[in-house]
Formats: sequence, structure tokens, C-alpha cells
Amino acid sequence: MGTSSRLYSVVNANVDQAINYLKSMHVLASNRRQILMVFFLSIGLCGVLRRRSLPKSPVLLPRNLSLAAFLPLYVVTKIWHWVHGVTSNISFWYRGISVKTHGIEECNFADLKEFDSILSHVGGFGHRSTGSEAHENLLQWIEAKISNTPNITSRHEAFDILRWSTQDGASLRDAGEFSWRLNQLLDCASQSQESSHFLH
Repeated sequence: MGTSSRLYSVVNANVDQAINYLKSMHVLASNRRQILMVFFLSIGLCGVLRRRSLPKSPVLLPRNLSLAAFLPLYVVTKIWHWVHGVTSNISFWYRGISVKTHGIEECNFADLKEFDSILSHVGGFGHRSTGSEAHENLLQWIEAKISNTPNITSRHEAFDILRWSTQDGASLRDAGEFSWRLNQLLDCASQSQESSHFLH
């Protein structure tokens, strides 16, 4: 039996063991296909490296071949886990900058990204004026979205600030800076401060 045949038998005998090993490390535990792909890739890499390093005369394979075969798998999973941790930290760092830009990082909002998208949505509509059906429908939609967001308490009268009529029927986006006191729109227990939002 050749080296490749022995490696193939080791793979067949240790597939379940490799899957359990990866699951215990919380790496790719939810995708069996990716687990098998990484496992077979590492076994193949081990086989290629071993074949290059073996002398031309036949030698007996060591008994701990399965442990040697798991070494590249362990290295690959450790590298993947490290890269995943670095990218997660970078993503969190950028998210923190975005929150700080809006000046409401101390408030315990459940979904700051969704709240920001709602406010940006105000400036994305075309020409409208106070009292138009499209404008009122938009304001009702915004009020419902904010009211249904967990950990946010809103008052109905606070949305009157959105019912501005701009000069010559221009859109709110063209009106320039859209400012308000944060505590007029939201009852934030942890902080009450002035905030500005630019709709560009």
C-alpha cells in the first residue's frame, strides 16, 4: 500500500474526529462542507509535503500519522480564527467611529444603524410640502419605525419638527442642515444632548 493510499485510509477513518475537533474550537462549526474542504485540503497539503520529503527508497510510515496529518489542519484553523478576530475588531472600531460621529454613543439604543437610516431616508425624497399626502405618509412611516424600535421612547408631538414647508417647494434635502435637540425626539435615560444631522 502506497503513501497516498495510507493517507486516504487515515482521512476516511478520521473525518468524524476532525469534524468534532473543529466544532470544539468553534471554527466553521455550522458548515459541514467547509469543514470537509479545509480538512481534505490540509491532508492533501500534508501528503504533498511528505511525498517531497520522503526518500526514494520505501520507508515505514510512523504510527502517529493521524496526529501528523492534523498538524496542518490545526495551523489553518488557528490562522483563520486569528484573521476572523482581527476583522471583527476592525469592524467594531469603524462602527464605533460612526456612532461617535452622531454624538449619541452614550444612549442605549437597540439599533443605531437602523435609526440613522431612518433619518437619512427623510432627505432622500423629492419635492414635497407640508400637508401633502406623500409627506404625511412618510412621517407616519418614520414615527412607526422609531416607535417600534426597542429601548427608544418617542412622543408624537416631537415629529412636528419634520413637518417643515421648504421655500418654493424644494425638498427637505435641499433645505440644508436638519437640526434638533435629541431629547425633543427621544427620551434617552443616559444622556440628553444637542445633536445635528446633515442630510447630504
